[in-house]
Amino acid sequence: MDSLKKKGRQYSTEYLKCGFTCSPANRRLPMCLICEKVFSNEAMKPSRLKEHFTREKLSSRRTLLSMMASESKIHHDGWLASYSIAVMIAKYGKPHSIGEDLILPATAEILETVLHQPAPTIISKIPLSRRTVQRRIDAMAQDIKATLCIIVKNTDCTTGVRALYKKERLVQELLFAKELLTDTKEHFGGCYRWSTVDAVHCILHRQHLVAKRLSACLNSSLQLFRQLCDENDEEFKRLLLHTEVRWLSKERDYSLCDNLRKSKMHIAYLADLYFKFNEMNEQLQSNELNLIKTKAVISAFISKLMFFKCNFASREFCQLPTLAKVCIVVKIPEDDVNIYCQHLQMLYEDFLKRFDDLLSLVFPSWVLDPFIVNPCNVDIYLQYELIDLQPNEEIKARMKKGYEYFWLQEEILARYPALWAAMKMLLIAIPSSSVVERGFSVVTDLVTKKRNRLEVNRSDLRLRVTSMRPNVERIVGLHAACPSE
Repeated sequence: MDSLKKKGRQYSTEYLKCGFTCSPANRRLPMCLICEKVFSNEAMKPSRLKEHFTREKLSSRRTLLSMMASESKIHHDGWLASYSIAVMIAKYGKPHSIGEDLILPATAEILETVLHQPAPTIISKIPLSRRTVQRRIDAMAQDIKATLCIIVKNTDCTTGVRALYKKERLVQELLFAKELLTDTKEHFGGCYRWSTVDAVHCILHRQHLVAKRLSACLNSSLQLFRQLCDENDEEFKRLLLHTEVRWLSKERDYSLCDNLRKSKMHIAYLADLYFKFNEMNEQLQSNELNLIKTKAVISAFISKLMFFKCNFASREFCQLPTLAKVCIVVKIPEDDVNIYCQHLQMLYEDFLKRFDDLLSLVFPSWVLDPFIVNPCNVDIYLQYELIDLQPNEEIKARMKKGYEYFWLQEEILARYPALWAAMKMLLIAIPSSSVVERGFSVVTDLVTKKRNRLEVNRSDLRLRVTSMRPNVERIVGLHAACPSE
């Protein structure tokens, strides 16, 4: 008996309902629309086709959701990188166009050369155009300002005058930057007084005035040195402390070299002295400066002036290294030594006069260490709380980190309000305007020709000087990732 012919199924358009179409290679066989798998003739039962299509449909749905989540994560991370780079641009005071002009090309080069990854795919997810960077900076500055306003509203007004009490430390922040019109010396100098306010002039300003006083001989030497720097086109032709000097003639003077040789010792003396002023300035420009530390720095420098004078009288110059090197080569004349001693004496007297208000401040003995003071020797309204404080061994252990950290403990503020009320003015007072002057330096940098597109009254200034960090995650969460940006 002849074998029967095997019956084969033919493709039918009814298979489209199951998610299959005809295969391009063999139009009699079905092909899955999702996975593009071609089924054999034996597998063309409608039940098997439906089962396969349902399974692949669920799998593709999960894959699609995963792809969408991954793409959303990439956009989110790209926005985070964009905001982080914008913060760096603002912090370093760079033009906003540096993002697309330098940072993105440099990043692309690193990705392709070092990591061997396709740079365009990644770079396209990080918007860094000039306008985008400005929007990022504005958004982050607004976030910092909003956070700052919330903190200030919840802070004691007397504490907010100088700084923000945050996490047991004092932090200084920029609240606003606007032009303030004043027309009186009292406004400019801050001479208004109240019964509960102790006012002192800026210590840096007074130290600057003291340093300007030079004898005729020293002033002449400084003029020669400045002319030498000017004629040699030196970049740093000014010494740190400004001096009112008359410009010398621009014409060639063959006696200039001889005069400079004669003035070499004077210039060495002034260079060493200005270096000492620099050391003091660095201490007076600390963010944690207070009246107690300021008085210690100024008092120490005044004592050093007399120390230098006494050593000069004995012809000991080791404390001024530049002058000491000159002294090894050439003996310093007695007349020059007298000039230096007179100048030091003049500085000493001027410091005592100008810093009289600061030097006359008397700090209570319990301020630096309240645990070694007899409560009977303090003001009557402080005795009760001091007696309660001294036996507290738990709080006493925190004194090892310093008196400033100790008095800023939240427990001190809550349990000993009278002690804190007497102490806080010593910690909060602003003896130096260095923070303001740093802000002026930033403003000067912002309005230079190279960066004249930046506006001081916008957000670049705030991000440049702030110590707070914007909540980038919250900012990104408020906006949908838009590739056009």
